[in-house]
Amino acid sequence: MKKWKPFFHPAASAMVADVTPDNQQTEVFGFLRMGMNIGVAVGPMFGTTVFHSCSYFSNSIWYYAGFPT
Repeated sequence: MKKWKPFFHPAASAMVADVTPDNQQTEVFGFLRMGMNIGVAVGPMFGTTVFHSCSYFSNSIWYYAGFPT
């Protein structure tokens, strides 16, 4: 994500600035930033949970294919 960050933030900010009225931009930019921060905090926990719930299935596929696990 680090190498795509310089492309994402200006594009997201420009889109928000284009589609919101001037009097609501501060509030909408606050929600955008809050959503990004929540995603950064919750994303790794969610990804770890999904990875651990799928790891038994992926290990069984590797075992069935004859690869060491």
